[in-house]
Amino acid sequence: MYLTVRENTKSEKVDDMRKIIPMVDPPITTYPAIANILSLKWGKDKNAEAWVMDHFIQLIARPNHEHTYGDFYDHADIDNFFRIIFGLPGLGWMRVNKDVIQYNEFTDYIEREIDNDYCIEACLDRYYFEFSEVYKTKHHIHSSLIYGYDSTKKEVYIADFFKAGKYERKIVGYDDMNSSMNNDWLINLYKDESLEYEFNETLARRYFDDYLNARDSFDKFTFSNKGYNQDVVFGLGYYDYLITCLEEGHPNDFRMYHILCDHKKLMKYRLEYMLKLNRYDSDKLKALQENNDRLITESKILTAYYLKYLYKESDQKKAQLKDRIRSVKEEDENFVKEILMIL
Repeated sequence: MYLTVRENTKSEKVDDMRKIIPMVDPPITTYPAIANILSLKWGKDKNAEAWVMDHFIQLIARPNHEHTYGDFYDHADIDNFFRIIFGLPGLGWMRVNKDVIQYNEFTDYIEREIDNDYCIEACLDRYYFEFSEVYKTKHHIHSSLIYGYDSTKKEVYIADFFKAGKYERKIVGYDDMNSSMNNDWLINLYKDESLEYEFNETLARRYFDDYLNARDSFDKFTFSNKGYNQDVVFGLGYYDYLITCLEEGHPNDFRMYHILCDHKKLMKYRLEYMLKLNRYDSDKLKALQENNDRLITESKILTAYYLKYLYKESDQKKAQLKDRIRSVKEEDENFVKEILMIL
């Protein structure tokens, strides 16, 4: 017998050969850690949904960060790769590395942790994955989520952004998986557990207020010892940072625009969630839904403008892009003012 995988169910090992921890399509996907964790928790647990709805409101831009110039406040690493998202209710989380885990082959460790209901977020070398863009051409270490195995077929189930902007699930053979574990980066273990949590309106209001006023009243990053956390921009200031990047010619990171699309997409879920709570003025929320739908469309158009600009830069395209950024910022500002009045 083999495990039948369904959404919104707990994993169950029915024999000694195969086990898969159920995954769902994550609502937002800008960075692997977000997609990996929400793939495990989203839609399975109302408490996790409530936490995401009163978080993931604030944005942060860090000009001096090596990889994530733009990010969700709740995903950005504060220090030592610690993120607020690790506190998501019902997420069992542990961190190890290659030096402290014991196994003959990495796949032995995978089988053991999957059997204990832990998904494994490990940094793997894509050089060994035939479906990756760098297969047998370049060594590229990237974090992937391992969520199942089949010891009969010698296969491991993994998920990652194997192609730009597309979060996919793939199957890797045991030999290739063992070869890919050739580094000593961090390994995160995630487990789907239960924990009570209710939507915190006061917290959501504070995040929205910070977003509107381009500040961080929580001071989560103020005392970080990481230099890239000392010069940061928050909330609506994110749009100003995009313009600064255009003016200074740095950086050219598609994710800085994609995160705006994810931000508005998640806001769509948030408004639907607030309607289900039956706590707020439904007519005003429905009006905000229409406004947010326009913001989703505008953020997608903004991203398309940016890609066209990257393809062939010109002063005219730059001016058009800056004007569109200012326009989306103004519409976003009005939207946040309205939702604060409801909250």
